[in-house]
Amino acid sequence: MTLVCFASGGTRREDGPTGSEGAPRAGPRHCFPGPSRGPQGLATVVFRCGSRTTVQRPVLHGVVDATTRALWTKRGRGVDSRWIGPVPSTDLVSAWGSAPTAVAFVPFTTVGGRRGRSWAGTSVGPVRQIHPDFRDEVEPLEVYPRDPRPRVGTRPWVMLNMVTSLDGATAAGPDRVSGALGGAGDRRVFRAVRASCDWIVVAAGTARAEGYRRPRVDAEVARVRAEAGRTPVPRLAVVTARGELDADAEMFATPPPGEEPVVVVAGRDADQDRLAALAGRAEVVMSQVPRPDPAEIVEVCARRGGDVVLVEGGPGFNGPFVAADLLDELCWSVAAVMVAGSSARLAHGPDVDFPRAFRLDRLLVDDESNLFGRWVRRR
Repeated sequence: MTLVCFASGGTRREDGPTGSEGAPRAGPRHCFPGPSRGPQGLATVVFRCGSRTTVQRPVLHGVVDATTRALWTKRGRGVDSRWIGPVPSTDLVSAWGSAPTAVAFVPFTTVGGRRGRSWAGTSVGPVRQIHPDFRDEVEPLEVYPRDPRPRVGTRPWVMLNMVTSLDGATAAGPDRVSGALGGAGDRRVFRAVRASCDWIVVAAGTARAEGYRRPRVDAEVARVRAEAGRTPVPRLAVVTARGELDADAEMFATPPPGEEPVVVVAGRDADQDRLAALAGRAEVVMSQVPRPDPAEIVEVCARRGGDVVLVEGGPGFNGPFVAADLLDELCWSVAAVMVAGSSARLAHGPDVDFPRAFRLDRLLVDDESNLFGRWVRRR
């Protein structure tokens, strides 16, 4: 990670690649190579004040003080994945008469969901395939959408996409979100998996916690989807038992011309006032049971068109899909970190009567040792 700082009135130098100091353009400024992964890298800040420079010690073990957290979320001027803005000197550096200005790489994961700081590395190096055969470099967007996903009987093919740590945590960091586990490689795979589906289905609690938005695609994803005969953008379905949804949330923004609204599948006892507030923002489908079950959710999607449904959690939402034996594919990203804590496993719920067997179809790895597997149900 390259960290860059400003002298008073100085100009920003060109930021070098990860771990490189690069070459300054002009002016009295300093840069320091910082750690390339983990919370230490994200919390390290370089300051320049007058003729003195200091490096703030890394925050260890995810302990984040309020001032450092304010830096992480600072809404300064955005430059790619970096934020530029004033940084208060209180609790960060000794008072030198004025607050220094600093620039640091602060990677955020914001991909229509999975939002948060990544603890799984910031590398944008190659993704390699190590199973079923070795391929030195793989572009996920060129392989995932081409995988066969036939309908299973009369229902759509159902995928599950999740990220965990090595020790099985599905969320991490101060905000307890999955985005803290998803590095650059995971974002590439996440983009490719979403390019492969017609529907994205998520529990309301996960949508709130992860800051879900309406799905968006870039030109390359749109091309891949068109080649596969899919709509330009996948539809989003949000499932809620109690109706605890904010009508002003970004995912309920007015859809662009030609796009369908978000579908909300609500339990029988859901808050009717909250659901009424979604009028004109979402299509609400009422279930006849308190908690919509997986078969019903898949059927809601199937009736509106599409052959592939992607489930994105959380763990308590995934468990019933396992129990109902409705998962045909698991796309599992494993971040090369251990975080301990009390996070739920990938799928949580009642025990199943017999294990659901899957076969490993493909395994990828990035240069941060994060793994990306595709498992297909044995039937």
